[in-house]
Amino acid sequence: EGEVPVSETIKTRKDWIDQEVVYITNTLNKILSSDEKLQQEGLDELGYLLPIFLINNLKGDELIVYLKAKLEAAKLVMKLLEHEEKVKNEIKVDEEEEVFVDVAQEDTAEEPKHMAIDEEEEEAPRSIEERVKAVQEKLSSVESSDVPEENNLSLGEIKNRLKDATNSEDES
Repeated sequence: EGEVPVSETIKTRKDWIDQEVVYITNTLNKILSSDEKLQQEGLDELGYLLPIFLINNLKGDELIVYLKAKLEAAKLVMKLLEHEEKVKNEIKVDEEEEVFVDVAQEDTAEEPKHMAIDEEEEEAPRSIEERVKAVQEKLSSVESSDVPEENNLSLGEIKNRLKDATNSEDES
């Protein structure tokens, strides 16, 4: 962004562009007028709008095209500035709408947590002898329960069934 030529009437970039739009429009209208006096005024005002070397190198039609392009560029910049201002205002409104609420947190004393072991549960056997004894007791309780004969097989019977199943798979 270039510098804004600050004066009594121009304080911001928007003011400057507004004035340029009005001035270029008036100059174009004067140049395109059928009145020779207005045409001459328009040509005299070109010195304010365009550098002298540009005026000397351009023909009448080219000057008009250049002024129209400059006018459109000024209008485009104006729209961009207005859009930028609108976005800034929306952000400002959004920031104003944000409300932070302090939530009071109650310090509730939490009861200490307890771990309890069922007294009915037996303690797990620690030594190998205790483990073997516990397994034998569980097996004897299972053997004594009412379980169908097929599910109440000895280890040897299970091995034999596995061998038979493996042999029959190998044969087929």
